[in-house]
Amino acid sequence: MLLSFPRVLNSNPRQDGISNTLTIYLFSRTPQYRVFEPVSLKKKPKAWFVSLFFILTLAFIPANLGTIPFHVGMMAIASAILVYAASFDRTYILPSRSLRPLLTWIGARSYAIYLSHLPAYMITHEFWTRWAEHKGMPAPDGTFTLRYALTAISLIIIFDEWNYRFVEAPLRDRGARAARRISEARSPVVA
Repeated sequence: MLLSFPRVLNSNPRQDGISNTLTIYLFSRTPQYRVFEPVSLKKKPKAWFVSLFFILTLAFIPANLGTIPFHVGMMAIASAILVYAASFDRTYILPSRSLRPLLTWIGARSYAIYLSHLPAYMITHEFWTRWAEHKGMPAPDGTFTLRYALTAISLIIIFDEWNYRFVEAPLRDRGARAARRISEARSPVVA
């Protein structure tokens, strides 16, 4: 018999990820953090293997939602392991200099990607459904996968770049200016 907990205890499926990230942050502020540094990942082949294993785990878990009842928790654990290894900032995850600019670009826009991916998918679906209807074809099915992917990725890149340049960056600059003004107003004047 499985234990059953009230829905209230796990009302937010993102609690696992947030809790894991907070735990990693709090642990990083302790002396024990360096003791548990994954130094074996300094070896590039092992770092690549671990990175790809957990990234592929994250990719394949959603495909098996019916067979893995605790998929959100498993994804949170795989993500936490990647975040923990990356938190040391020593290229333990995807140790490639050539990938760094791309990963930095993605990291700078990760929140924008999170915000824009769903509208991009909806627009993509609507576009290809209407296109198929116009051409007298059946509704999009598995044969549209490449078209869907290219359209959605293109829209996500466009939306993210617009959001980053015209919303995030200006607001970040505005916040920095406001913080400087507040800081300068509080600092005592030395004569």
